Amino acid sequence: ADADPRRARRALVVSAAALVAGLVDLVTGLRFVPGLVATTPLAAYGLVRAPRLGRRGRAVAVVALGGAVGVWITQFLGGAGPQWGGRYLLTSGACGLALAAASSVAGGSGARRVFVALAVMGLAVTAVGVVWTVERTRATAAAMARLADRPEEVLVFEDGFLAREGGPLVLDEHWLAVPDTLTPDAPALADLLTTLGVERVGLVERERGQEPALVAGHRPVGVDRIEWVSGLALRVSTYELAP
Repeated sequence: ADADPRRARRALVVSAAALVAGLVDLVTGLRFVPGLVATTPLAAYGLVRAPRLGRRGRAVAVVALGGAVGVWITQFLGGAGPQWGGRYLLTSGACGLALAAASSVAGGSGARRVFVALAVMGLAVTAVGVVWTVERTRATAAAMARLADRPEEVLVFEDGFLAREGGPLVLDEHWLAVPDTLTPDAPALADLLTTLGVERVGLVERERGQEPALVAGHRPVGVDRIEWVSGLALRVSTYELAP
């Protein structure tokens, strides 16, 4: 039995919260699961149990929490979450896992049961992430194949990272990416298309319900929607060279 019932209750509360977070991620469907607690609930459990492990346990917890706070304060918030993830929290997570393992050894049967339950939940969330990655890869390949079959002479992507999703397929296609400093209606894009002798062009955007963009020197002639992944879709607006 735990010598300090209050610490045991705190550990159980954190464990329950971690389990709920993991279950919510599982029932909402396949997707990228963010968050240290949701993906590695054992780490949170270990940090809560650290005081029971004495001076060394508290020292490890200080390192883990200090590193996490430093990351949260200084990290750059941007896109590409699945690609970048919480790599700078790996040290904090590893410390939490070590504390959880030590606590399960030093604690009673109750601590070991909690350890096993949270380990299973963490593995389940990881499995969801792996399956989601497979689904996303296949869906992206299908969407890019449909783009490659488009009749336009050139496809212009508003997001260069989106075009890069095509992988080696891009090497055989006439695809352009609009720089962040340039908009589709910029004369520079029209000049480039004219230089290339392009009369029919497709503008690829993420579907957000926005108004169709304008392409300088061209008139719109049609819009198509291509399903992508996890409810996301791509919109391809077709333009022809204006007379």
